[in-house]
Parts: sequence; structure tokens; C-alpha cells
Amino acid sequence: MSAVQGGAAGGQSGSGSVTTSSGVGDRIAVAVMVHPKGSLRGLITVSIPENLVEKGAELRFVLPAGVADAAEGVKVSDMRGGKLPSWLRYLPRTRTFVAAGMPRDAVPFRVLVRVGRQSWVVLVTEGYGS
Repeated sequence: MSAVQGGAAGGQSGSGSVTTSSGVGDRIAVAVMVHPKGSLRGLITVSIPENLVEKGAELRFVLPAGVADAAEGVKVSDMRGGKLPSWLRYLPRTRTFVAAGMPRDAVPFRVLVRVGRQSWVVLVTEGYGS
């Protein structure tokens, strides 16, 4: 089982380069689509190629720079504030999500990330959005 990683480089937009260990077509794209304003949530999209979901590979993606860099604690949950599914972990030291043993029907899924008074929805989908 290979591990495939995706992350976002620094910069104001939040989108950036992605790294992978499985080959040219196995890239996970991570981008900030909307920044939070007031009580409105921000949106981070994560696009996983369909072939990676089918392979059952361990997937890793990093929250974009600026999202979880605050000194305040980062709280990660499902959209209702409950625990993440057993196949999904968040590693706070590296701001990394790890999906291992993800069921094929798990995608799409959403995760809520709260940092201080700001909150973000992380939307994970198959394929690359337009």
C-alpha cells in the first residue's frame, strides 16, 4: 500500500503545489476556495483522483498555510461536531489528515476545522473539480 500526499504551499490564496509518491497521475489537489468572513465558514477543497480511492491507498493531505498556523488550538470534527470516522485521523503537529482503510463509498465527505473564531469546511471529492 503506497502513501500519497497532497499539500498546499504558502501564500495568500492558500492553493499551491502538491507532492505524490505514486506517479504522475496520482496527485491530490488542495486549495482554499473561500476565506471565512465573520460568521461565514471558509471552504477548502481536496480532490483525490478516482484511481487512488479505488486502490485503497493511504492518503495524506495538509491544511493550507494560514489555516491552522494560529497559536490557538485547532479543533477537527465531522460536520455535526462529532468524532472523525475511524479511518480518518488528524495530526496537529504537521496539520495533516491521514485516511487509511477508507471505504470506497466514503468520498465525498466533509470535515469541520475550527481555529479560534474561524471555521472551515474541508470538502473531499474524487477527481479534479473545474
